Amino acid sequence: MKLNSLIGHSSQLLTLFLQSERPSDKIAALYFRGKKYLGSKDRKFISEAVFASLRNLSLLQHCTKHINVMLKSHTAEIGHFPIICALYYLTTIGKLTIIFSASTKLNYLILNNSNNISVLADAIAGRLQIPTSQALSLLETVNIKFDILSKECIATTEKWNSNTAALTDDEISLLSVYHSLPQWILAGWIKNKMRFPTHSGPLEIAKSLCHSARVCLRINGNTDRDNVLSELANFGVDAAPGRLSPSGLILNSRPQLSALPLYKQGKIEVQEEGSQIISYALGPRPNWKILDACAGAGGKSLHMASLQSDLGEIIATDIEAKKLKELAKRTKRAGFRSIKTLKFDHSKQGNIPRQISDYIHKGRFDAVLVDAPCSGIGTARRSPMRKWSLSPEILDRLANKQKQILKNASLLLKPGGILVYATCSLMFEENEDIIGHFLNNNPSFIPDPLGPVFESFDVKINDLEYSSFTLTLNPHLHGCDGFFVARMKKTL
Repeated sequence: MKLNSLIGHSSQLLTLFLQSERPSDKIAALYFRGKKYLGSKDRKFISEAVFASLRNLSLLQHCTKHINVMLKSHTAEIGHFPIICALYYLTTIGKLTIIFSASTKLNYLILNNSNNISVLADAIAGRLQIPTSQALSLLETVNIKFDILSKECIATTEKWNSNTAALTDDEISLLSVYHSLPQWILAGWIKNKMRFPTHSGPLEIAKSLCHSARVCLRINGNTDRDNVLSELANFGVDAAPGRLSPSGLILNSRPQLSALPLYKQGKIEVQEEGSQIISYALGPRPNWKILDACAGAGGKSLHMASLQSDLGEIIATDIEAKKLKELAKRTKRAGFRSIKTLKFDHSKQGNIPRQISDYIHKGRFDAVLVDAPCSGIGTARRSPMRKWSLSPEILDRLANKQKQILKNASLLLKPGGILVYATCSLMFEENEDIIGHFLNNNPSFIPDPLGPVFESFDVKINDLEYSSFTLTLNPHLHGCDGFFVARMKKTL
């Protein structure tokens, strides 16, 4: 397919993403279902271009303002065509090389076309009905705008790293555009700089969310990781051991996993490596009764069942029946019998319905996992709309809901039981602030160190203090999505 058409499709899909509140993967699946004439390479180009554009949205918008000004009186429906063009152009001339260096994004076109700029200029000229020379001039202006912004941000970052003076609102705005993170989020992180492990943390995290993320797997049960790596290699799948999880694998390609015998046999599951650490933080023992209070599709329930060798009892609850149905399918494929699913909303106060009171009642569980519904900012590399759809008002509502869920779920623990709270967020309001509020209002709970439980599972987190009961996983430090986890114990 010609570049003009590929960029046109990418522009259409990007517009759909920005206009809809539906999950991005569902929007993309529906779009491609209606465009069956698109080949696999076409779909890959479009998907990668759109997701890369969303990760770098404000940067690309800044670099294409002049095009949008010129097109104010233009009658053609161009949508987000300039943004996709700018992404392709800046990648082609190497300005975004760092962002795309770890993957094959756009590479099949970039490497196989020796005259990319001319082809791109022709595509722009055709779409905007302007001379090719003018299209080339527009692209050069994109380059100039990028260079100017880049130089200003380098100077501002040097000022920040020198720690000699506070950044002004204008400087924070500049950095938020360059790193494509809403200004209010970056401003909050900078204000709370002392809560980060390093002074450069706020900017490093913002930068890391502009990168793509690789597919991660988890091996089930007692399956040997080296054997799984060998079998994956036999099927042409390039994989490596995870950096953090003893059960983790990182893929350097994107194969069709559902076709692999290992997947069909339930020996591997798709699960982000940071997500795997949460189950280790709970440290399930074989005979424990565990409540997975916000189980979703059950990745952590499955992992905990694996760690228990299917000898415990896990009650997986969620408010969405569809997700629990998916968990039931995954449980069957993995061959586990210890997981039971129940639809239940832990954010609601009041008595537990009679039909499930046999499974959920006060003081029954040895451990409770609250993987709370959250902003998902930590997964913005995979779901970049997460950072653009969040607002302070939504964050406040989420925090209030998280407090309620944690409070209600904690009532179900036995004395001496373990309570783990986790999110895939990097917002203090959803993490440390929630735990601080909970411990201040629930004196029967105390912090319980993560170091010993991680040591028992041979989990090595280099920057974790042995006695710490909380852990934040950051993309730029740990190579995984952003996660927060806290481990507590009930004393009475």
